[in-house]
Amino acid sequence: MKNVLLVVNDMIIPNKGGGAPRVYAIARAFKRKGYNTFLFSPFEGSEEEVSSKTGINFVKMKYIDRNDKKKIVKYAVYNPFLFIKLLRIVKKNKIDLIFVHNAICGFPSLLVGKILNIPVIFDPTDFVAEFVRDTKGFKGFLSNLAGFFEGWTMRNADKVISNTKFIKKYLEDKYHREVEIVYDGVDLNKFYSSRKRNNKKFVVVIQGGMDPQDGLEILVPCVKLVINQIKNFECWVVGDGKMLPILKEQVKTNNLSRNFKFTGWVSQDEVRQYMSDADIGLVILPDRLSGKIRITLRTFEYWACNLPIIAPNLTSIKEVVRDKENGLLYRVENAGDLAEKILILYHDDKLREKIRKNGFIDSKKFNDNLLADEIVSICEKIHL
Repeated sequence: MKNVLLVVNDMIIPNKGGGAPRVYAIARAFKRKGYNTFLFSPFEGSEEEVSSKTGINFVKMKYIDRNDKKKIVKYAVYNPFLFIKLLRIVKKNKIDLIFVHNAICGFPSLLVGKILNIPVIFDPTDFVAEFVRDTKGFKGFLSNLAGFFEGWTMRNADKVISNTKFIKKYLEDKYHREVEIVYDGVDLNKFYSSRKRNNKKFVVVIQGGMDPQDGLEILVPCVKLVINQIKNFECWVVGDGKMLPILKEQVKTNNLSRNFKFTGWVSQDEVRQYMSDADIGLVILPDRLSGKIRITLRTFEYWACNLPIIAPNLTSIKEVVRDKENGLLYRVENAGDLAEKILILYHDDKLREKIRKNGFIDSKKFNDNLLADEIVSICEKIHL
């Protein structure tokens, strides 16, 4: 039996981070195919308890909170220790292949692979160097350092897989190498319609991480415009991040408290319930590289929960969202146009139902089990 190690710095159990569901689905796919599967990541609980429940050999990684103001510095300091622990894990368990998600763990994983002559599959679905450049105070040395390590990993990994056509083209043009593409998926056993709300409010929901690079500045101005025409309007903000205190202050300043509900981080069951009980799911992203590369898991999760979506007209989003078919597209970073699109779906029941129905159908195409199996097949063609 071959031994496979998967590495991700996002919290797996409970899920906190966009890479966690993708890597966990891939780990389950390797296990289904009979591989002895190890997963090195942050999680809650003991290694023995989680490994026993899942059948996957979990190894605990130090967790650095995504909302920590010093997370970039902490990642940089932690990386040498991460390398040492990876080296021990690989040697102890006689690992035959390493699958690593994103650049925080990418460089130390590939370094271990080169030292021990083990193939490494690199799965970048965003660019740490670009996100560092978007972080106040880290535009110089750390940005250049992150770019160097990320670039070296991209060039030297045995295989690179990503999750949008936009990223594929970007990486192939920049690094002159072949990149495979497999979209992110949704766990249809966890995300499905379970609607309970029956009051007369009209509710939009946005869920996930709430960080400065997410373009959420348009949310409050949008709601200010909408409530002039929808008196029973409410916006649910399900998640957390550095932008949450700013949003709450904007809501308070504009006397919109009765139109907003902030939940903070909640369980996946609660996330599903909030999405199921809403009338529209919002996808908000900025008009810069950190937004253009992403589709975001929430798109597929909204669809799976039978929720019509409104999303920005960005390149990656348009790979899966067809305007007026399975979603409604608004002009990116335009609060007025987002408000107009909400009002269109509020008034047009037929269009809202059409988008809801088509999105739900399309969610089946993004079943994470099927997509994870596809990634495992790519890995098998290389070295296993």
